[in-house]
Amino acid sequence: MSEQNVMQPLTAHIRALVAQRHFSEAEDEAAQAMTAAPHDAQPHNLMGIIAESRNDHVQAMKHFRAAWALDPTYRPARINMERYGSFSGQMPRPVYDETECAPCPAQSRPAYRIEVDKHGISHVIREEQ
Repeated sequence: MSEQNVMQPLTAHIRALVAQRHFSEAEDEAAQAMTAAPHDAQPHNLMGIIAESRNDHVQAMKHFRAAWALDPTYRPARINMERYGSFSGQMPRPVYDETECAPCPAQSRPAYRIEVDKHGISHVIREEQ
């Protein structure tokens, strides 16, 4: 059984607890999972979602970054960091697990390049598609 399959019941349970606004219980469940699987990114992602649901943005971003550091290929953490780190003013929908990540087409993200000006300052330039 894969790690994702092991975490699916936990993810579904925490999703339900967050929807019911039982944040303390959800936090306890995620903390137990973090203790049981300290190198797994998913419990940190879940803890980030719980923290964001409690309006603790700083703590949420710490957990999303921890999840991403544990597994840089774990897309939910990266997507949550991007969504909650933007200044769109809208409350984004959290990504609980990999099943919620759409396949990424190669052309879906804009390309960027770095240019250094005459003063030695680097600038990120978005490529037009």
